Amino acid sequence: RSDCRDRFLTFDSDCSVHTLVLGDNSNRSFLLHPVSSDNPVVHTIATSNKQGCADPFVWKDPDDTIGSPYKIICTGGLLPLYSSGAIGRGESFAYEGVMLGNPKPEWAADSNRWA
Repeated sequence: RSDCRDRFLTFDSDCSVHTLVLGDNSNRSFLLHPVSSDNPVVHTIATSNKQGCADPFVWKDPDDTIGSPYKIICTGGLLPLYSSGAIGRGESFAYEGVMLGNPKPEWAADSNRWA
């Protein structure tokens, strides 16, 4: 499929279309691409402690107007939290701590958390 022009799943036009179709990447803001490839697309996240970030969830904190408003949380362990002043290729997320502090309730005592 990598040689085909229409190799992505996408929406065909506007909000009235509710089905996915095969399409190219011209004028599209939503594309699903294959996960099996000899040359897969890799998305990396730069973190200050060089740790990986499984299942990242990113948001902009509307209350953080002078610091690092972009936050990212990762699954696993105690749910690490990172922040950044901007999002871009040269930017990095700095480690802030964990989302699950102490003391944890008994049901959350195991730190093996994955999506």
